[in-house]
Amino acid sequence: MNLLLLCLVAGSLAYVSTTTFSRYHNVSAHESIVLNAQQLREKPMLKITSGLEQLTALTGEKLVLTCDVLYRPAATVMWTFNELPIQGDLEISIQDKIINMDKSVYEAGNLRSTLTIDCPSAADTGVYRCITTNGLETVSSAAWIEFVYSGEECKSNGISGPVITQWSYSRFEYQGNTAILICRSDRPSEWIWKTSDDEIIKTGGRYEILPKGDLMIQNITWDDMGPYFCTARNEFGESEEITFLYPFPAPQKF
Repeated sequence: MNLLLLCLVAGSLAYVSTTTFSRYHNVSAHESIVLNAQQLREKPMLKITSGLEQLTALTGEKLVLTCDVLYRPAATVMWTFNELPIQGDLEISIQDKIINMDKSVYEAGNLRSTLTIDCPSAADTGVYRCITTNGLETVSSAAWIEFVYSGEECKSNGISGPVITQWSYSRFEYQGNTAILICRSDRPSEWIWKTSDDEIIKTGGRYEILPKGDLMIQNITWDDMGPYFCTARNEFGESEEITFLYPFPAPQKF
């Protein structure tokens, strides 16, 4: 398992955003994470606050597994089944890190990730693991999940709308900085972001909806505080989750 984690983290740190950011366009993902950590006002942390526990479930009945993560700096989550990746990745978003590179940053929050096992069979029995990294540290939670025959046939036809599998249910950052609200789904989706006033957010100005669904907001102010609603949609359906951004004043000195 340790070797797998090292390989996955190494791969994630090799990821480089295709977006160009003026004077920092040659900074690698690993360099940006390290430099960003040096700008943190508080000590880095990474903790799974609600992880997996061993359980027995019935075949044919949907099961949702959940991992909650407390982080600083920002983290991401990947799921494995019997140590093989099945959902998500360990690529750290670096767009905000590059923009904030010359500033003090707080970059803390809470992240939730879910794994939905639709129509499970006995073959889905095994070890499930959620792995999270912030680029500086990697932790995981694992459990043996056993599916026993329920006597009922699975009714799923395999066609459904996207499911949001990872989102920032809270994000704290200094005013004047750039912040990313994470919202990702289990398949390619059309993304719709709205404010608490039901105003649709489109890419432009201070806002950018990133390819995986995340919302990046630059130069955040106190007025940006509040819930943001993200929706993942395709022709078969949609799902929605709520994120929350809390901007607060930056310290006077670094």
